[in-house]
Amino acid sequence: MLNINNNLSYTKLFEIDTRLVISSLISLAISLYLNGQIYYIVRKVKNKMWLSNLLSIIVVQFLDTILFILIYFLGNLPIIDIALMMVIRYTFKLIIGIAATGIIYKGNRLLR
Repeated sequence: MLNINNNLSYTKLFEIDTRLVISSLISLAISLYLNGQIYYIVRKVKNKMWLSNLLSIIVVQFLDTILFILIYFLGNLPIIDIALMMVIRYTFKLIIGIAATGIIYKGNRLLR
């Protein structure tokens, strides 16, 4: 029988990482606020929904990535590793965000 009270792996897997929670909440709160602001400003100036969406994705995902990784990993990993994680994470977020935007707008056009 597994004794979960003395199992280091179990404890590490399910313990709450305060730094992770704080970095997630800070980056999420700032990203959500800025997403709305950027979307509103671009939509007001250009009146193009797809442009507003793409610009807000590009800027907000960049800031979200930078904030989260800096808060969570700074001081725990070498700067080169942190920079590499930022580039990789932002690239994936950008690809997924742009692809999802395209799919949603194509699907919306087909349904009309």
